[in-house]
Amino acid sequence: MKSDIYMFLIYSILVVGILYCVPPKWRNIWVLLSSMLFYLICDYRFFLLMLAETAVSYYLGIKIEKDAKCKRYLVIGIAFIIVILFVFKYFNFFIEIFASGAGIAELVMPVGISYFSFRMISYLADIYQEKRTAESSFVIYGAYVSFFPHMLCGPIARSEGMTKQLKTGISYREDLFVRGCELIIAGMFKKVVIADRLGDYVGLMFQSPSGYPALALWMGAVFYS
Repeated sequence: MKSDIYMFLIYSILVVGILYCVPPKWRNIWVLLSSMLFYLICDYRFFLLMLAETAVSYYLGIKIEKDAKCKRYLVIGIAFIIVILFVFKYFNFFIEIFASGAGIAELVMPVGISYFSFRMISYLADIYQEKRTAESSFVIYGAYVSFFPHMLCGPIARSEGMTKQLKTGISYREDLFVRGCELIIAGMFKKVVIADRLGDYVGLMFQSPSGYPALALWMGAVFYS
């Protein structure tokens, strides 16, 4: 787990470094390509699934805008995304309940499926509610859906803010760069120094709670929180 954090940090540094080396007009393409490459590295088995969902929701967003009074495309889009999400998230649950011991193979969960699924749904809903227009550029929409810093842990960012920033253009701002570095360092300290140390203690408490006194268990519960 710790090595994954460091690899993510190294990958992010490389992506940002290359981003400011390429011409401004190619930077959105680099954001998309680097995010797609990140997904390929994390879970190449479901890359085409994520790409297909992105393409379908992009197309349906355009159709919804052209025919705003018709819910058909919105329903199709949401149903398409929800069915895929439901299958991967709950298939194993139902197999365990209703077909235990039947020899049915369990499904592997695609990386980040909840995050990119709900980003797509919120995008389609916003277009239908006329909170935004459909995105004409697949590069910008694809970068929004697959943006790798959001892929593993969220958040489920609304589309208006991010697509607007991508259209405006990605440029270097020293104040934001310094603030970003401060947040990264603070987050790494909280995770590696504090949370991981408490996590070792919590693991012991949860592994064999009967072997520890009540005070130790209460401390484990508090540290877990």
